[in-house]
Amino acid sequence: MHNFQGISVDAGASIDGDCTITHMVTLDSIEINFGHSVGSLQLNMTEDAAIKLVNLMAVALDDFRQHRATAQRSGRLCE
Repeated sequence: MHNFQGISVDAGASIDGDCTITHMVTLDSIEINFGHSVGSLQLNMTEDAAIKLVNLMAVALDDFRQHRATAQRSGRLCE
């Protein structure tokens, strides 16, 4: 498979808390599955890529929570 700078497709997905998320592993890759057999998204990655994704998601989740807390304190976000 040919790729450009480590990724071979350009796509976007919107994922909510009700989405089924599963994984499978092989000797040389990790597959993360979002959704079901119809209308699903699969991420197939190496261990190094999975480490990058986990680290980035931890930072992104912290940023999201801080942003939301700031908005709540300023009255821009109501629960």
